Amino acid sequence: MLSEEEILNTTVVHVLSDIYDSDKVTFVKSLSSIINTSNSKNVVILPNSVLSGNLKRNGSEVITLNSDVKNKRALLAEIKTAIKSKVPGGSNTIIHNHEYQFSKEIQYVCKQMNIHSTHTLFTKPKPETFLNTLLGRSKYFSNNFDVCTISEELETYCLQNYRAFISTISVIPVELSISNNQVPHERIIALAKSWGILDQPSIILLTQEFYGNRLWEKHVVELGKILESFHEEQSVQLIILDNNKENLLREKFQETLTSMNLLRFVNPVSECSDFEAALSIASLYLDLSPYPPESSSILQKCAENGRLCIAWKHGANIEVFSDRSIENLVEPFNFTIFAQKIREFLLFSKEKTKSLEENFQHRVREKYARSAVESALFKFYNKTLAKKA
Repeated sequence: MLSEEEILNTTVVHVLSDIYDSDKVTFVKSLSSIINTSNSKNVVILPNSVLSGNLKRNGSEVITLNSDVKNKRALLAEIKTAIKSKVPGGSNTIIHNHEYQFSKEIQYVCKQMNIHSTHTLFTKPKPETFLNTLLGRSKYFSNNFDVCTISEELETYCLQNYRAFISTISVIPVELSISNNQVPHERIIALAKSWGILDQPSIILLTQEFYGNRLWEKHVVELGKILESFHEEQSVQLIILDNNKENLLREKFQETLTSMNLLRFVNPVSECSDFEAALSIASLYLDLSPYPPESSSILQKCAENGRLCIAWKHGANIEVFSDRSIENLVEPFNFTIFAQKIREFLLFSKEKTKSLEENFQHRVREKYARSAVESALFKFYNKTLAKKA
């Protein structure tokens, strides 16, 4: 096993082209900061953007790409040229690729230059494209794929489906961004106005949209009917978050809610990108995802902002909850129990709600702290550097 000093003398070069993916950006910024403070050299290859300046100010060397972000072929050509011309060759350099679709080409360049290559998977690779994306027509890199994932859910999936092609695999979580400042009141008011709820109701529940999925829409309608039954005792409304301004599936579902007189209790909003302000308004977050989540980033943000969650017990959701809050996980699609959990929450005393929120927040801050990310990162790099490039 390599010593800490040898690890610290490594040059790590990150490849990032999708600068609009918040998980990727947060991940690269976090790893860059960790590497910089360890006195290693950190380099990021990415399209010219505001992010470039941010990384430079925090100690990273930046190699900017001039191609349009959407032009993947041109970006790849620039990335390969940048690696060949500006990255030092040799076994003490690691190319950390965060763009799965470029894996095959980057591995090939690294092999030519005697450089280690590692790859981050943020989503589950599709079986029908995995081998071609990773290996192309050649089996040259078979069983030599060093990969990190951002969740245990993704790690398990990769080992179940692609173990034969993976040499090293580790989980490196996305570092939690700890918020010490409250969301400005003006942002909260502006968001409440845009939702049309400034003067009502008293309790807001949040969930993410999966318009077009029949099971999810069925559960939302059932939840609307439950909230309608609460109306005499409490004013409760479910806000469905959607980042899109135009969404035909949302409009169609809204027509369904209108026909059932449920729009007072279920509010499908558009263009909501201020998740922090949304959490400041809400009392509870509901994860009704019909698919096993590949990461737990949304639930992490909820916990950090002191908001309880009720979620289906599948995918990466399971990783977030401690033993004390595991009761907020419900077996997938048992909506009777899910609804019961919501009823219980609405009856909680303020003291119990606060205690549960603080426990949830502590659990997430500990599991996704910088120290945890740093430990996982250097163990991963250590394994990579111990191998022949």
